[in-house]
Amino acid sequence: MTSGEAGGGGILRDHEGNMCWAFAQAYHYLNSSLAAEALALRDGLSICCSKGITEVLVETDSLNLL
Repeated sequence: MTSGEAGGGGILRDHEGNMCWAFAQAYHYLNSSLAAEALALRDGLSICCSKGITEVLVETDSLNLL
């Protein structure tokens, strides 16, 4: 049974590994942890797009999301 409450976040780094941006977000009314992982990925990619970053390497610990 899930509570429907989850959180996600990420760290965006430059090509040298320096942190450029970090985010954390609460996600409500979800039915799986995979959904939270996917929303966090979406939010990270959205931040990249809003900053004009088009070349992105994504790392995740979720094999299901890959």
